[in-house]
Amino acid sequence: MRTVSIGLACMLAACGGADAAPDEGAAKPSSGAEAPSARTEIRRELAPARVASPGDLDVEVQGETPAGALLPENARDYAVQVLIRNRRDEPLEMGDTFGTVAVYRGPDLVEGCGGSRTQLEVPPVLGPRASVRASLALPCALPEAGEYDVVVLVAPNADDDVIAPDETRRSVAMRLTVDEPTRDLVPPAEVHPPAPSATLPVPRPLDVRPATPAP
Repeated sequence: MRTVSIGLACMLAACGGADAAPDEGAAKPSSGAEAPSARTEIRRELAPARVASPGDLDVEVQGETPAGALLPENARDYAVQVLIRNRRDEPLEMGDTFGTVAVYRGPDLVEGCGGSRTQLEVPPVLGPRASVRASLALPCALPEAGEYDVVVLVAPNADDDVIAPDETRRSVAMRLTVDEPTRDLVPPAEVHPPAPSATLPVPRPLDVRPATPAP
């Protein structure tokens, strides 16, 4: 029995039993400084997506300013860019995401500029710390020159019919300067004065003789 016990102990040691010495080469961590970060990013991407709420997002609005007079016939041609950013270290399920543009002058909402809800073209899942851009047209005309504040409200996973205020994420206001309308002035017709008389050809006097009486 003693011989069997010694043989069994040798087999356990050879097969890496509990008392076997660890492989020093395998135990050494990778010397690459970026390896842990890469593994972390992979785990983030593979993590199950959570349903996005307004507090999970940062919203920023950008647009061209100053702008010319935004009249009823061209106001819809002016659009703002909406930047939506995931604040979390995990992916977010965006579902149906809607945006609304509101325009203020001072503390007051400009009449007719509350905006209707528009479904935004965003991916169904927004990755960790990722961002996406969407475009929204101005909802109203701004014919008067002056300073305006443009605000965008974004609602992820929203119902198209009812969106409560606490279901939206409000952007920081963007200052929009509207210039005076330009008038299409018709330039006056060019008037050329007559050439000086000295440059005109001088007609030769006619040779006027009295008529000879008939015989």
